[in-house]
Parts: sequence; structure tokens; C-alpha cells
Amino acid sequence: MTHNDSDQIFREVEEELRRERYEQLWKKYNGLIVGTALAIVLGVGGWQLYQWHALRTAEDAGTRFQNALLQLDEKNDQEARKALEALRADGPAGYRVLAALRLG
Repeated sequence: MTHNDSDQIFREVEEELRRERYEQLWKKYNGLIVGTALAIVLGVGGWQLYQWHALRTAEDAGTRFQNALLQLDEKNDQEARKALEALRADGPAGYRVLAALRLG
């Protein structure tokens, strides 16, 4: 047996031991690993959904605010006032403040 052959045998034994250790770890912790991965995926998905919803809400409020300002420009004060009051009541925090400032 040559030196290379004995090195090869030792490498194969080490690989087999390493594989067995990984199998034992997987058997012991597979639920924890899968659960953690699932929690990460659900957490990221939830965060993305929250950001999408916040963006849509802000875009809607921006459009409503802009439309109210256009109503003011067109001297349609009653409609503008209604729109600004609605935005002050149910819009995102920043647009509530802007609507309140425009209402005086």
C-alpha cells in the first residue's frame, strides 16, 4: 500500500464520519431547522406584505390629497373641504397633518 492509498483511505473514513455526524445532527435538529427556515420565509413574506400595503395606503392618500388641492385650485371649496376632512380623519399620519394644515 502506498502513501497515497493510505491518505485516500483516511479521507474516505473522515468523510464517512463527517456524513454520519451530519445525519445525526439532522435527525436531532431537523424540526428546529425546518421551523426556523419556515419562520424566516413567513417573516420576510409578512414584512413584504406590510410594506406593499403601506405603500398602497400612502399612494392612495397622496392621490386623495392632490385631488383635494386640485379642487381648491378650481375654486370648488366645499368638495375640497370634504376631501381634506376625510383625509384628516382616516389618512396616514403625515397626510392627516397636511390636511389639517390646509383646513386651517
